[in-house]
Amino acid sequence: MYMTASDIHTTGMMARASSTGLLDEDDETYLRYYLIAYWVEATLFGVYWFLYMVAMAIIYKRRAQSQSTPLISIAGNTFLFSLAGLHNGVNVYRLLKIYGSPSGATTSTAVAVSYLRNNKYWDVYIHAILLHFTTWAGDSFIMYRCWILWNRSYKIMLLPLAILMASLGTGITSIYWFKHQDKIDSSVMRYIFRTTIILNLVGNTLTTGLIAYRIWKQHRRSRKAGVHSSSGVDLFTLMRIIIESASIYTLAQLLIIILFFRGHPSTLIVQHASIPVTGIVFVLIVIRAYGASRAPGGGRMTSKFEFPTRLRTSHELGEGDTTDNAQEGTSSSRTLDTS
Repeated sequence: MYMTASDIHTTGMMARASSTGLLDEDDETYLRYYLIAYWVEATLFGVYWFLYMVAMAIIYKRRAQSQSTPLISIAGNTFLFSLAGLHNGVNVYRLLKIYGSPSGATTSTAVAVSYLRNNKYWDVYIHAILLHFTTWAGDSFIMYRCWILWNRSYKIMLLPLAILMASLGTGITSIYWFKHQDKIDSSVMRYIFRTTIILNLVGNTLTTGLIAYRIWKQHRRSRKAGVHSSSGVDLFTLMRIIIESASIYTLAQLLIIILFFRGHPSTLIVQHASIPVTGIVFVLIVIRAYGASRAPGGGRMTSKFEFPTRLRTSHELGEGDTTDNAQEGTSSSRTLDTS
């Protein structure tokens, strides 16, 4: 009997290996949830496509206005969009392969599920790889923003980086196991999958928390310096935008953990949805930050409002005197970069 772990999650990821006992579901149930997952992901990708185009238009508009946007923002968002597009395209290919041929209408459920779970096929195996790469890319992107925001402090990033390295280790092990399932016992892989999804949630929450804390810290220092209407309120708005947008990804991670530990087949739906959701989080920050800067009074917020989240805070958030640093923030240092 073949074994499959056709779904691993990210935003690190996890596997579905029914025949090994990791998830107990019959062929009809699996196919039903796979088809739902396909349409959910396709719908979310359509939303993602629209938001991505809007975000890129904003970024290029700002570049044309000489408000420089880091190339990492364009490259990172484009890479995530490409991964989501490739995964969605592979899903279409797989369904066409099953039902698109002249004999597709008579394809039995058992044959269809056998194909969808067989990692010997490249289009099945690549599913797990793309899930992992989407998670690693998203985590790396947000870690880069956090690193910039904390004045390129490697000390601050030690724990998030360690979590990412652990996720890479468990993810690479999972990818290897999909092709060599006789090399590692499935009971061992069960713990590796569980560890991976927990690492994803912890790493994302920690990094987002560090970003929010850094902005909140500047918000308080600005208020102490008497800068209430321009710097303080706007920094608080930025913090809210980042937390609210990131919470979408965090919710997906939490749902995967709950459903996977319960062994529920709907885990497959959330896994597929997590690929476009990861990219949606980042383009939402770009769009919402731009909208906030264009709102009445928003033009007074900052001279730049781009991405990735970057406060030019070498002085205002330094370790020196709080009052002097905050006063510095009332002038040139109040530049925000969130694209």
